[in-house]
Amino acid sequence: MPADLSIIIPVYNRQAFVVDAVRSATVQAQRNCQVIVVDDGSIPPLGDLVASVGAPIEYVYQEHRGLAAARNIGLHRAAGEFVVFLDSDDLLSEETATIHMEHLRRHWAASCVYSRWTVINEYGAHLKSDGKDLADHVLPILLYTNIAPLHAFMFRIATVRQCGGFDECLESCEDWDLLLRLALSRHVFTYTSDAGAFYRVHSESMTSAVETMLRSSIRVIDRAFSDYRVPTEWQFLRNVAHALQHLSAAAALTEQGRANAGECLRLAFRSMTSVLKDQTTPSCIEIETARVTDDLSASRLHNCSILQSAHKRLRDSVRAWVRGGVVES
Repeated sequence: MPADLSIIIPVYNRQAFVVDAVRSATVQAQRNCQVIVVDDGSIPPLGDLVASVGAPIEYVYQEHRGLAAARNIGLHRAAGEFVVFLDSDDLLSEETATIHMEHLRRHWAASCVYSRWTVINEYGAHLKSDGKDLADHVLPILLYTNIAPLHAFMFRIATVRQCGGFDECLESCEDWDLLLRLALSRHVFTYTSDAGAFYRVHSESMTSAVETMLRSSIRVIDRAFSDYRVPTEWQFLRNVAHALQHLSAAAALTEQGRANAGECLRLAFRSMTSVLKDQTTPSCIEIETARVTDDLSASRLHNCSILQSAHKRLRDSVRAWVRGGVVES
C-alpha cells in the first residue's frame, strides 16, 4: 500500500537502543508512515524485540551484509514518496517527519531537506546541538567533510533510487558518499531549522571504529575528486580533505592511546604540505594551514585537544572561504 513516508531502520546487534529508535519512528505525527526494520544478521535475531514496540512495523531479516546493504534492502521495499534512514541507535523528534515533508512539498525543486540535530550520550543526555544552513554551498563543503547525520535528512525516494542507493563496497561513510553523488548530480539541498533529530554517541557506535572510518572516508574523497564534474579550481580541497580526515583520526587514536596515531599525524602533515605547495590554494586557507602546521611542529605534546583544535581551525578556515562567496557553483 502506498505511503507518504518510509522510515528505514537497519540494525545489527543493537539490543540496547533499537527499541527507542523504532518507537521514535512509530510516534511520528505523520500517520501514513511505513516503518521498515532491516535486521542485518543480529545474533539472536531481533524480531521479537522490535515487535514489542506494539506498532505496525515491517521486519526483514538478512544474513550479515553490512549497513549499506541493509539500507538498500529497505529502500527496495519502501513504498513512500519520501524516505528517512534512521540508524538503530539514533532518534527522531516527534514532529520531524511532518515538518520535513511539508518543507519538501513547498520546495518542489529540492531533492532533500535537512535540519539541526542534538548529540546525546548512551543515556539520552544532551551533549550539544549542531547543524547550520549550508545548502547554498553544499558541493564544495561535501568535498571535504560531511554536513549532517543521515537521519537529519529526508529525501524524495525517487532521487535516492535514481542515484543508485548506497555503495555496498564501502565499510562506512556510505551516507557521505550518497550525499556527494547527489550534489555532483546538481540535486537541490534545502535546510530548515524547525525540525530536529538526535545523534547518539557511545562505545559501540560506528564513529568509534577509527581505522574503518578513515579508510572509507579517503576512498569517498578520492572517488569524488576523480569525477569530471568537480571544477578544477576546487581540486586543492582534496588535500585539505585528506588533512582533515587524518587529523581527526589522529585525535581519536591519541585519545584511545593507540600507537598508530603518529602515522595518522604524519599523513596529515604530508597533506598540509601539499596544500601549501598547491598554487591554487586560496591565500586565507594557505595562511591558516601554515599556522596549524607550524603550531603542531612546535608542540612537543600532541594530545587529543591540540589535534582537535588543529582540525577545527583548518576546517573553519575552509568553511569561511566557501561561505564567504568565493566559491561559485
